[in-house]
Amino acid sequence: MNYVGLFSDLGRAQEALAAALADAANGRVNLVAAGHEVSWLPPMRALAVRRLDAAPDQVYGLPGGKKVALGRTFLEMLARTLRISDLSSERTDDGSVPFLAAYRVKVQIPLLDGGFSVVIGEKTVDLSDGSPAAADALGRSNSTSSLATARKFVCELAQTKARLRALRSAMSVVGALDPGQANRPWVVVTLAPHFDLSLVSQEFMDLAAAQVLGIETNLYGRPTPAPAPPAQLPPPPTAPEPEAATGAQLTTLRGWWDRLGGEAFRAHGAEALGVTMPPSKMLTAEQADRVLAHFESLEVGPQEEGEDFDG
Repeated sequence: MNYVGLFSDLGRAQEALAAALADAANGRVNLVAAGHEVSWLPPMRALAVRRLDAAPDQVYGLPGGKKVALGRTFLEMLARTLRISDLSSERTDDGSVPFLAAYRVKVQIPLLDGGFSVVIGEKTVDLSDGSPAAADALGRSNSTSSLATARKFVCELAQTKARLRALRSAMSVVGALDPGQANRPWVVVTLAPHFDLSLVSQEFMDLAAAQVLGIETNLYGRPTPAPAPPAQLPPPPTAPEPEAATGAQLTTLRGWWDRLGGEAFRAHGAEALGVTMPPSKMLTAEQADRVLAHFESLEVGPQEEGEDFDG
């Protein structure tokens, strides 16, 4: 099997693929490839031909004893070698039927021409009473615990089976094989990354080296400087202080109120009324009328310097 390896030359890649196809046609190997022709090799890609062998514990027998199937472990190995990737997984039933779940899984497989193909796998698992799947879960020993466990993970079972169905379809692997066919070598043909430095420009090599070394400036340019902080605004203008009131203006509380406004009235009028007010509150209309009535009933002369104005 001299065609196993990595082939960056188009001629040698075509010869390797032709040899693998011939061995598969003669029944010597099982071929897993996303295409049977290589007309060109995409840039920085080479044809990779690999061999895998299924271990005895990676193959299980099917009911009837004549056919076998590849286990999940070996199917996953084939899928990784073929570079198959998962795209999406969604539940397609509404969940109204107990112990039943249906899933649709999409996978993506790279083609030999550099493109991609999307493959869909769907599976419905019904573990309700009397269903064939429930009978299989019970087994010959009528194990109700096995059925209860399967029903607990019915969604996971449906999702896994849908994904395995998508993988088999993408790789063209049938579910039932003859034992001799399953034991043949499995040859996987796919495209793999390959960097031929003789065909790479110096600029590309510099960028690749900068990425490896973490030099982001060479890759993306210098970072944009942070914007300058906004200029500080001048403080808002303060209200002018009220002018000092003369004694004649304080003869009546009405003149005092008109001159000094609510702040002075709140400070002195509330104190005279015996009311404690929060700084952010004004006297109510009823309290203001009472204070005005109280002070207007008094005759207050001009206030002398150093004399308290207490009504």
